[in-house]
Amino acid sequence: MVKEYTEKLYIPAAQAYGNFSRDSCGAATQLSQWKTKIRKDWPQVQISDVQVVNKDRQSILVGESLQIKARVHLGAVDPQHVRVEAYHGEVDNGDIRNPTATVLNQNSQADGDGNYVYQGNVPATESGTYGFSVRVVPTHPHLMQAHELRLITWS
Repeated sequence: MVKEYTEKLYIPAAQAYGNFSRDSCGAATQLSQWKTKIRKDWPQVQISDVQVVNKDRQSILVGESLQIKARVHLGAVDPQHVRVEAYHGEVDNGDIRNPTATVLNQNSQADGDGNYVYQGNVPATESGTYGFSVRVVPTHPHLMQAHELRLITWS
């Protein structure tokens, strides 16, 4: 337990300190400015359309994939600063149990209005009743934890 705690928390924290204190704290300043901008621009982020591409199928067999496509409006948010995910898992009383997040890839350039299309495959690894939702979260190379800013947009 101590080893795991050290590897997952102390070592990354020490590395982050080294990165942030180098070059007159340039990385820390850059991250702080980015956080301010992303918080200001995040209300523009909207998921306007989610489609199951292979919806002609009544069921997906184990070993196959559900093909998901989402149209996302980013507004002033740079697409390199977001991660679009399909959040999926077995459904129990309307809730997704033991969820997994699969990254959807950007497959189009902006249409001029800040809209992008993301697409990906969610594998069916087990039988059962499954559900999914699409979410957008901010990402930055210096962000210590993906949900640090508590900014998530859901479909």
